[in-house]
This record gives sequence, C-alpha cells and structure tokens, in this order.
Amino acid sequence: MRPDRVDWSNALTAAGAVFAATAAWATLQTLRKQRQQLDHQRSFMAEQGRVLQLQRDQLLAYAKDRIDQARRIIVDSKYADVLGDPAADGNGSRTVTVTNPTDYPIRSVRVDFGVTDRAEWATIQIEGQYGATRSRYPIDVLVPRGVAVFYSGVLLANDIYYYSPQVTFTDSLGRQWKVTETGQPWLVMS
Repeated sequence: MRPDRVDWSNALTAAGAVFAATAAWATLQTLRKQRQQLDHQRSFMAEQGRVLQLQRDQLLAYAKDRIDQARRIIVDSKYADVLGDPAADGNGSRTVTVTNPTDYPIRSVRVDFGVTDRAEWATIQIEGQYGATRSRYPIDVLVPRGVAVFYSGVLLANDIYYYSPQVTFTDSLGRQWKVTETGQPWLVMS
C-alpha cells in the first residue's frame, strides 16, 4: 500500500466509531436529563399530594362545621293567652324565636304553627343593632348571630296545645332542615 493513498475502509470505520461514540454520549445525556426530570416530577407530585391532603382536610373540617350548623340553630317557643278577651276561652298565640349563633347565614326561614303554614308577622334582631326590624315572611336571610321572632296570631286553644311549631330553613350548604321546639333538626328530603 502506498503512503499517499487513503484506506477508506479504515476511515469509514473510524468515522463510524466516532459517530457511535457521539450517539452513545448524546443518549447518556438524554437519559441523565430524563432521570433528572423524573426526579423533579416525583418530588413535585409528592408535594402536590401533601398539598391536596391538606386541602382535603380543610374542606372536610369546613363541611363538618357547616353540617353542624343545623344542630346549633336554637328554636324557642312561648305560649301566651289572648289578654283582655273573656270570650277567648283558652285561645292564645305563640311566638317562636329562631337564633342563628353560627358563623354562616341561614336562608328561607319560616315557621309552620301546625294549623297555619305561615306566621302573621316576623321581626329580625341582628347582634350589635339596636331594636328589631319588621321583615317579610319568610325571612330570606338570617345572618350569623341574628335572631328572628315569629308571631302566630290568635290560634284556637286546641291548636295551640296539640300542634308544635316547626321551623324550616336552608343551611349555608343549600340543604333544607326542619327543627321543632325539641331542638332536634332533621333533613328535609327534596
């Protein structure tokens, strides 16, 4: 073989070796970067899992607080004779006081006096305000720490004693509840 001649088979082999080494190096770099990306993704997903668990716990506590809202609504009923009417013969009236001691409003508050499905009138007292204001019936919104007083008007004696008033309201989660003088709420199926 002459020195001025190039052996192309060796040159091609050398070029193939350089190309293969470059391809192997590029593959190793790609694998290293993919491994780093996967590690970052794993740590990000683990952090996301922790955040989601905290959010879930907060939402459950929030929902429990809202569910307990119905149990904390206070219903107080009082009976009064019709004064100064000798012909009243035991007839009387009831006033029902509904207190919302929670941090959330309740809506569509109404009272069923057993024989009549609505109160004759209602007033609202909001904590921190002086005096009470007359309200439409039913009361659209009873704010946190608000008090509403419902008056039945004159009822017959039998109706007063045999029918317990029932308060119906919608809690802050949109569920409708009924509560009697006993204070035990039950969910109204819709």
